[in-house]
Amino acid sequence: MKPVRRLERLRTLSRLPEHLLEWALAVRFNGSTEKATQEIVKILNMATFEVEIVAGVLRELFVKEDIRAGFKDAIERGVTIRMICAPNPKAESKALFELAEGSKGKFEIRKARDYPATHYFVVDKRHLLIEERHAPNAPVEEHRGITLRDRPEPAARQSVRFKRLWHSLPPLVRG
Repeated sequence: MKPVRRLERLRTLSRLPEHLLEWALAVRFNGSTEKATQEIVKILNMATFEVEIVAGVLRELFVKEDIRAGFKDAIERGVTIRMICAPNPKAESKALFELAEGSKGKFEIRKARDYPATHYFVVDKRHLLIEERHAPNAPVEEHRGITLRDRPEPAARQSVRFKRLWHSLPPLVRG
């Protein structure tokens, strides 16, 4: 995809100002689970008080040991993690739900009513990792994303959207 088309596509999907999009294109993880894992771990390591996540079906990326360790480290530092996932998470995400259950309220997961259209991480209302929209079962190689560090304006906007969605969903009840 040509850079101009990519910029136009990101502008449409993320509604970010052009000067941020151009900067963000340099900090991207396109079609690479390894790069996405590195970006997620980096952004989790930056967290000091909260991480808000909207994710899809929680497939292999979220059960990677590096990412689970990033969640555990953040929880140990006192960071609160809230995650919204698709209503039908993959079976392999069981370890993530177990981590949340054992976190004494520091890591909560709620299920969305439908597949979330946009997937993102907001860290401390300051950093934002956002994926382009994709089909629920799109191969990881087709996932595209950007990370915006030290950009409180777009991060705060996504945080407001997250909180609105979070409060509209019931907590998970475990029996």
